[in-house]
Amino acid sequence: MKNISTFLLLLLVLSACSNRKEYKAEDFKKQQQEYETLKAEVSQSKQLFYTEHKAKLTRLIQKLNYLEDENTDFGAVAIDSNYYKSDILLEPLNLGHKISIYGKNDKDDHLKDLPKAKAVFIIRSKDEYISKLVFDPAKDLRSCYDSVLDMDCLSVKEEKLSELMEVQYAFVIDLMYLEKPSVTGSSQFNGGTFAGMVTFYDMEEEKALLRFVVTATSSDEIQTHSSFGNRSIGRVLESDFKHNIKEGILETCRKHFVFSNNLTVPKIGI
Repeated sequence: MKNISTFLLLLLVLSACSNRKEYKAEDFKKQQQEYETLKAEVSQSKQLFYTEHKAKLTRLIQKLNYLEDENTDFGAVAIDSNYYKSDILLEPLNLGHKISIYGKNDKDDHLKDLPKAKAVFIIRSKDEYISKLVFDPAKDLRSCYDSVLDMDCLSVKEEKLSELMEVQYAFVIDLMYLEKPSVTGSSQFNGGTFAGMVTFYDMEEEKALLRFVVTATSSDEIQTHSSFGNRSIGRVLESDFKHNIKEGILETCRKHFVFSNNLTVPKIGI
């Protein structure tokens, strides 16, 4: 009886595996068909778009590569703590999240008449702990540029690429000092410290206009679940420190430039 039960169980397992393989094959075939359909629909439009804007896209890539190169020297740049550019509302593409607020309490109501300009943040550091704090806004553009029909390129909307081409300013941040936070006990830690030099760069004029320092530290206290031990504390410490760096960058930039009052740095994973 035991042998029969074992045999039936084996047949059941083999049957399940067989059905699973068949499902995977059908699923792959379906995805391939969807991809081919998407490629056919998008390719012509994308080719026309790139043909029309190729020169501008090429210049944008070249400028970003220039700014991201740690060997690029901006030369003598003004350091003016009183500098404040109040004639334009900057809209960063890769730092902060704008909260939608409707009605009379909209904090941006007094800014509605200001002209707007797109800006990007670039952190120049070989340490990915810091360099990955802001995402590359042109990542999709880079992947699409050489091959219009690249798999990743098909998901990129032309509106997003058009937005990238509107970028006028860049905040280039060079790492000056970094001490990462560390766990020293079950409920104790050494906080992190960050210092960076920010260069405000006009991409249209191809000129650095201002330089200033930004600093940030870990929070004095953090909250975590003690049942998860030091690993949980370490993750929360890192998340808290990275959040404070991004918030410190944005708040320091506010001293010199106009940003949306609804723009915040959300706390993720803290």
